[in-house]
Order: sequence, then C-alpha cells, then structure tokens
Amino acid sequence: MRIGLLISHQLHSRNWLASGMARKIADKHDLVILRPLELGVVGGSWRRRVREAFVLASMVQREPGSRTYAFKLRQRRPLAPRLEIRAFRILRDRGVDLEGAFRRWEARQRPAWAALQATAGLDVLLWPTLIHTHNEEVELIKSARQGQKCRIVAAPASWDSLTSKGAFLVKPDAMWVWGEASERHAVTEHGMASDTVQVTGPPHFDFYHEPRKALVESTVLVAGTSVNYWENELEIVTFLRQMRWPQRVNGIVHRPHPRRGGGWTWAAMEELRHQLDLAICVVAAFSTVVIEAALMGKPSFLVGFGPSAHGPAMADYHFQLEHMAEVASWPGVHLCRSKEELVTGLEGILNNGIRPDAAELRRRALEVARSDGHAQERILEALEWMTP
Repeated sequence: MRIGLLISHQLHSRNWLASGMARKIADKHDLVILRPLELGVVGGSWRRRVREAFVLASMVQREPGSRTYAFKLRQRRPLAPRLEIRAFRILRDRGVDLEGAFRRWEARQRPAWAALQATAGLDVLLWPTLIHTHNEEVELIKSARQGQKCRIVAAPASWDSLTSKGAFLVKPDAMWVWGEASERHAVTEHGMASDTVQVTGPPHFDFYHEPRKALVESTVLVAGTSVNYWENELEIVTFLRQMRWPQRVNGIVHRPHPRRGGGWTWAAMEELRHQLDLAICVVAAFSTVVIEAALMGKPSFLVGFGPSAHGPAMADYHFQLEHMAEVASWPGVHLCRSKEELVTGLEGILNNGIRPDAAELRRRALEVARSDGHAQERILEALEWMTP
C-alpha cells in the first residue's frame, strides 16, 4: 500500500517523524513524506487569501453557539480582520451558509499541477492537521481526492483542535483522534460519521510509557501558553520564585510554550518529560502540559486571575471555553481565582502533601488522550483497515 504522510508544520514532524511513527509505517508500507513547500505546492496568493478568509468565516458561523470562537474573534485586533468579521456576521445573520459558500468555491478550483504529481498513485493520504492551516495543505488534499482509490485520513494535532481551530475546507474521509472527547467533537462539530472516526491516541505520547529511572519530585513546573491567554505569565513566575517554599522544593521551573521558546522538537519533548518527572505539580493558565501531567497522576493549578486577552479579569474563563472546560473540571486540576487561592493550593501540596487521587486523575485524562503506550500500534492497525 502506498501512503503519503503530509508534513506541513514542525509540530507534525515531532509527532509523526521524530516519534518513530513514520518509521514503523515505512517498515510495512510504501511511505512517501510530502512537504508542500519542498514540492513547490504553494497555490496562489489569491487562493491563500480566500482560504484564510474561510478560517475566519467558519469561526464567525460557529460563534453564536461557541464560547471558544466568540473569545477567539474578540482577540482579532487588526483592522482588516475586524472588518471581515463584521461583514461575515451580517451575512450569517441573513442566513448565508458561510462554510458552504467557501467549500463550493473551493470545489471549483483545480489543484496545483505539482500537487497532482506529488499525490499520484497514493492509496492513503495521512493528514496530521491543525485544521486552520489551509493553503498548501488544501492543494495536496484536493489532489489526493481526485485519485479514485485514495482515502484521506485526518489526524488532528491536538486534543482541542476540533473545537478551537475552525472547520475543514475539504473534509477528510476518516479521522484518527486523541480520545473519546475528540471522537465526539468530530461527529458533532464536523459532521463526521461515527464509523469513520477512530480513537488511536497521539503517537508521540507513547514516549511517556518508555521505562525510566524514577526521580525525586522536587520542583513546580510553570507551563506557558501559546497565545495571549496569560499576559501576567512572567509576573506569576517571578512571584512564585520570590515565595518561601519548604526545603524539598528545589525551584520554580518556567517552560515557555514551544511557539515562544525552542519550537516543537524532540529534544524539547524529552526535556518536558524530564521536567514532569521532577515536578510535584504544574501551574498554567492553560497548556496541553496539564493533560500530560494528569496522565502521570500529577495535579495542576490554572491561573484564573489577572489581565488577559479575554478581558479585565480571567475569573471563570477556563470553564467558559469548550476545549478547556472538561479538563478544568477534573479532580486534581484547580482553577485559582486569585493569587491567594494559588498560594493556598500550592501550600496544600508542597507543605502538607495533599495530593489528588492519581488513579482517578489518570482515568479522566485518558478520556481526552488515550495514552497507554500503544497508540502507534493502533495507528498501524487502523492503516490495515484502509487497504483499498
């Protein structure tokens, strides 16, 4: 079976190449790595602009029923996006199906010749995707769709992608997702048939189940955010470092989000695993690291106070966004509405040894990310079902 693996972002390279997943596929199948820019698949600037507009339009169309997209649209500060949002809202309120209109336009556009050549002869196109990156990827997806045998399988890059990154301009034939929550979102938010969605788990999380020497927990890990959810991130790091903690606390470790420091590399993944091994708990405004900590049975504290892009105060912000609400409700994940709450919660763990039920925390985390060391095996099994 000839399989194409679409790699368009450093995050996908880490999750599928550096994790060893691609190598395992190549051991059993004829695997082709497709990197759009290296192939010369760039589309046109006008196509890029329309596809960027689709992302915004899909968020506007979903805004009335989604706190997440309402928040994201409020973040759009430049004048042009604000004017586009206003225009899309007018059209939406007049009953225009914005997503449908863009998809009909896309269906009339022929793929780039370089994309048609790159996907010729494929049986399956694996599509690790951030969903809202839609130019060069779309050229390859459309080209693969023209092949009668080729099946397109989307693998959302994160557990929250299906509720926070807009819609698919070209829908896949099947989807492999992180956990039960994203399986539900694939059906309810993106109209996938339930029998086309499979929970495989993230391939790069198998790394967490490799045997390692146990380390003494001695730090507090502060996990930074990718966008402006947390304007006072550095202020909180400084504040925690100035506090007096018990002797067993060997420091406050600040980990900037990959977008802000170091990128999505396997070395950074290994460093994170080491940081989590040493961590007693995690502090974040929000981060996927909270899920990784929960899978290791470790508690987290969410900073729900201070300035942010959300407004003058974060307050119950984490409970309002679809992709955060479920995680924020777990036992062992604590929403702190003030510095005093944060300090009290940390003191309970660091001074008094108050810990959540680690088994229950892991169980809840597994519903979001099926991480049991066998995700890559499930992906290989799922590939066998894709044989034409």
